[in-house]
Amino acid sequence: MLTQKNRRDLRTWPEWLHQAWCAPNDKVGSLRPTDFPDSDGNDTLTLNVSSGEVVVDFGDIIATNTAGNLIVFSLTSLPGLYETKTLNIKTESQ
Repeated sequence: MLTQKNRRDLRTWPEWLHQAWCAPNDKVGSLRPTDFPDSDGNDTLTLNVSSGEVVVDFGDIIATNTAGNLIVFSLTSLPGLYETKTLNIKTESQ
């Protein structure tokens, strides 16, 4: 789950998320600060997808599915349910 704490401290990120972070910003599957290049480390993240960009808000979850595609979803107010924001986004290394 994206929190302000782990947004600033990348040491807790899994390797596949580091790969998306290090990918060129114009590449599908890349992840960057929403306020790039003027980020202060406190802004949300933006995921580059084939149809454009998806903002990853605080509280959203970034994961990979069994095919290695990045997925982003938001928790709803009901525990255990979520609303899918992005599906089937391949990172370049996949």
